[in-house]
Amino acid sequence: MDLELIINETADQADDILAEVTSRKEARPVLTEYLKENHPELDPDDRLIVMARVLQILDEEEFFATGANETDSVWGETADEAEEPTL
Repeated sequence: MDLELIINETADQADDILAEVTSRKEARPVLTEYLKENHPELDPDDRLIVMARVLQILDEEEFFATGANETDSVWGETADEAEEPTL
């Protein structure tokens, strides 16, 4: 499975996938649903990798410029909201 292909495809379709979304925080569950429906072959870890990279690309393209918060993490939370990962 070529994650880079899925990442690029998803980022290219962001205008349609995220049509009603105005922030990174709103984008996360929408992207998760999209990936589950359109790429069921992705395991949860790969889905997180794809989602994080797509959000990074969208940030670089200033996709969320109207509501962007410079302290947002790649997961859509501000630094204050972000939880430490558990291993």
